[in-house]
Amino acid sequence: MPSWANSSVDKALPAGILSGYEDGAFRAGRETTRGEAAAMIYKLLAALGI
Repeated sequence: MPSWANSSVDKALPAGILSGYEDGAFRAGRETTRGEAAAMIYKLLAALGI
C-alpha cells in the first residue's frame, strides 16, 4: 500500500468502510474485486448518510 493511503485507511477501518477479510487480514497488496469496491462504496455512502 502506498504511504499516502495510510491515513485514509486508518480512518476507514474504524468507521467500518473497510473491514478486511474474514480472517482479519488486510491485504493491501492485492487488487480489489468489483464486489469489494461496490461494498466499500456502499459502506462509505451509508457512513455519510446518503
